[in-house]
Amino acid sequence: LKEYNMEVDRNDNVKIPLWKQFLLKQKELDLKKEKKEDDQQEYMNHVVLKRQEQGIEVPFFAVISGPSLVKPYRMDELKLTLGRFSSSNRKADLHIGDDTRISHEHCTIGYAP
Repeated sequence: LKEYNMEVDRNDNVKIPLWKQFLLKQKELDLKKEKKEDDQQEYMNHVVLKRQEQGIEVPFFAVISGPSLVKPYRMDELKLTLGRFSSSNRKADLHIGDDTRISHEHCTIGYAP
């Protein structure tokens, strides 16, 4: 209980501050959301692999193009982060330019069914 800085009343009932209840619930929901997104991406990867094996066109959600891209990028991921690569930071999935006004994780595009 000390970990959550909680008090115990005279009846040994834990008194959790309301803000901590909200925080704990939000963390629980975030973990469930991440797991769901991982499961969805894993399924999408399976579909892509099977379609490639069968010689069928791979499904995609969007085509991203622009002057800084060598060729149009077909987005088949459920979530894609655009940004700038540097020697010390390659967190983005797709490099969109070397201009320092572009952050390393400039934006994220996601598919929501």
